[in-house]
Amino acid sequence: MHAKKPEEDNQRADKCVRGCRCQKGGAEACCKIKHSINDTVLFIASRCESYCPYQGTFGSAYTCLCPVRQELYRKNRT
Repeated sequence: MHAKKPEEDNQRADKCVRGCRCQKGGAEACCKIKHSINDTVLFIASRCESYCPYQGTFGSAYTCLCPVRQELYRKNRT
C-alpha cells in the first residue's frame, strides 16, 4: 500500500474553500474536534466562522464531514 500524496487528499476534499489548510498547518489550522463517534462522525467544538461546505449540524451540535480532516483525526487524534 502506498502513502497518499497531498494532491490526492485535496482531490478528495474538492469542495474545500480553505485549500486544505488543515493538512498543511496541522491541527492548529483545523476545526477543533470535541468528540467523535466510531471515528466517523466528528463533532467540532464550535461553528466555523466562515462558510465550510463540510460542516453539518446534528441538533445543536456541529459536525465535520471533511474526508481530509477525518483522516487526520483518525491518524493523530487531534
